[in-house]
Amino acid sequence: MAEIRSGKGMEFLRMLQGLGQVERIGDSLWLLQAAASAEDIRNVLSQPLSADDRLFILDSFENRTAWFNIGSAMDKRIRDLWDVER
Repeated sequence: MAEIRSGKGMEFLRMLQGLGQVERIGDSLWLLQAAASAEDIRNVLSQPLSADDRLFILDSFENRTAWFNIGSAMDKRIRDLWDVER
């Protein structure tokens, strides 16, 4: 999921497409098949983003998340939600 308000959308999309097979499934939602980890994908995709943009990545195979610029309150809520023992 990416909310890109900075005008860097085309650069973001080029970088996203360079990571693997991509399908857009919503206005701000993409499905990506890539060999990289959620953290590595976040590190690549956050490069063109600014403080006005937000990014959230979920690795459905590894049950891992990574994010960029979502604020400390949301950061805590995601960590609390994801750190549940299964």
